[in-house]
Amino acid sequence: RGFKSPSIAETSYSGLAPPAPTFNTTLRAATSRHYELGLKYRPTKASIFDVALYRIDTDNEIVTLVSVNGNTSYINSAKTRREGLEIYYATLLSQRVRLQAAGNYISAAYSDAFQSGADTINDGRKIPGIPQHFVFAELAWNSVGFADQPRSRNRPKGLTISAEMVSSGKLYANDLNTRVADGYDIANLRAAYAWPIGRGRLLADLRVNNLFDKKYVGSVIVASATPYEPAPDRNWMAGLRYALSFQR
Repeated sequence: RGFKSPSIAETSYSGLAPPAPTFNTTLRAATSRHYELGLKYRPTKASIFDVALYRIDTDNEIVTLVSVNGNTSYINSAKTRREGLEIYYATLLSQRVRLQAAGNYISAAYSDAFQSGADTINDGRKIPGIPQHFVFAELAWNSVGFADQPRSRNRPKGLTISAEMVSSGKLYANDLNTRVADGYDIANLRAAYAWPIGRGRLLADLRVNNLFDKKYVGSVIVASATPYEPAPDRNWMAGLRYALSFQR
């Protein structure tokens, strides 16, 4: 079971167009019931497979009423339901090559009709701002090998070069589902080198995101007159991090 009280940001504005800078005293807490069935399977020492089915039923979900010039007011909807499937798989194709992939499919919809300003939102409408699916896959090579550890959180030593693929489903931008941003597929490249220094590790990291310079909508501002926010063009990031272990 879950409970979510309204945040300060959600109660800061009330009203419609534009939202009034007065405290919104009408918002109620959202309550939810969660159900999940999962399986974790390790077919070999070098492979991992996780899968989970879930459903979340929420009463009084806090949703966007309107957003104008960065000011957003919220209301409670009647009921919502989220149903989805999550899958994760990782394996070592060889001692130096690792493949991992994660995917999430979700159906997030209003399960009861409710009134949002002058609009009647019928049941079955999709909740805006939630992609219908999201998939991530990575193929990585390491100069010294992955030591039978397929999960990415087990950070390897030496040089690691990886190619990533990200796929995201379409995004609805309003409760009526009349405004929608198409999904996208992009590729990224990453190179990292780790040096053991004393009881810690120094990691240098270089990334190139959106390798093929694709133009796409990265996010939406729900219930705004101009809801679509463009994602960055091809860009790069570099970082240097030192991690110290306190374990003996």
